[in-house]
Amino acid sequence: MFGSGAWIVAAAALQGFAAAAILILVLALPPLLSPPDDVHRVTAAMFTISYSCAVIAPVISGIVWDLSGVASLAFVPIGLCGIFLLILAPAINHVRAAGS
Repeated sequence: MFGSGAWIVAAAALQGFAAAAILILVLALPPLLSPPDDVHRVTAAMFTISYSCAVIAPVISGIVWDLSGVASLAFVPIGLCGIFLLILAPAINHVRAAGS
């Protein structure tokens, strides 16, 4: 945010790699975490939850900014989502797919 030149390019590259890693995980994890009969259900649930959060979190952030008048508070809902995901991640039921 306060950088210039090479720092902006490096930050953009890091963010791009992180986004690509998340996309790969969203596509690769359902077949690894669920039996073959449930892959479509797990994939649908993952996409539903992820896209819902991708729409709802920015809206809530905008509401927080509008109500408070402090721009930096718009990042609080996104941070809370990150903390929630870190807490929720260990709760994933790791079921081995058949044949693996």
